[in-house]
Amino acid sequence: MQLIDVSIPSSPTAVGSASDGSNGFTALAGACGVDVFVIGSSTYTIVASNDDNGVQLIDISTPSSPTAVGSASDGSNGFTMLNSPQDVDTFVIGSNTYAIVASRWGNGVQLIDVSTPSSPTAVGSASDDANGFTELYSPRGVNTFVVGSNTYAIVASYEDKGVQVIDVSIPSNPVAAGAANNDVGGFTALNGANSVDNFRSRQLQLRNCHGQQRESCAADRCERSADHHCSCDVLL
Repeated sequence: MQLIDVSIPSSPTAVGSASDGSNGFTALAGACGVDVFVIGSSTYTIVASNDDNGVQLIDISTPSSPTAVGSASDGSNGFTMLNSPQDVDTFVIGSNTYAIVASRWGNGVQLIDVSTPSSPTAVGSASDDANGFTELYSPRGVNTFVVGSNTYAIVASYEDKGVQVIDVSIPSNPVAAGAANNDVGGFTALNGANSVDNFRSRQLQLRNCHGQQRESCAADRCERSADHHCSCDVLL
């Protein structure tokens, strides 16, 4: 794992690194996926390790000196879906922070409570062809998002040629919420689905600046206009 200072994008700088088998790092072989999260005043990363069949949790609060703080491996302590993990994402429910891991050879996902990074805890899992899950065969990518009061994950399934949407609002009980498959329902580019992300389209906002309506795409805030007087009126 390489840590890079990108404060000056035109001149990225190496600041730290970590390698499997040294300084307490036990689950970095074949590192495939990574995500960053914050607990209190510390910043951590969780790395999916394909060859080690597990995940490594690292304190990167001091980027020049990453520190191994915890790990988990498939087949131990309740972890059943960490066989050849390919990707990982983190999310927050209440006061707890969780990770969801896509397990290639497990044909499913593992839900992990990482609120205490030194002691990751298996809290839930889902597998292909069980409990309504139809698109989790050899998953390669995962991303989480929020709609209303619910938190969801979307998983890219390489072999199923599709995506699985999962309600992870209760991490101990992930629920199949929806799915899409290549060449069905208008989907034409899901063959070999390997990675996934999500985004929200920009919304148009009307502002009243001294009686004149002005348009902006900053839907979540009302920035000041050039004359420093601008109030948000309507969100379309």
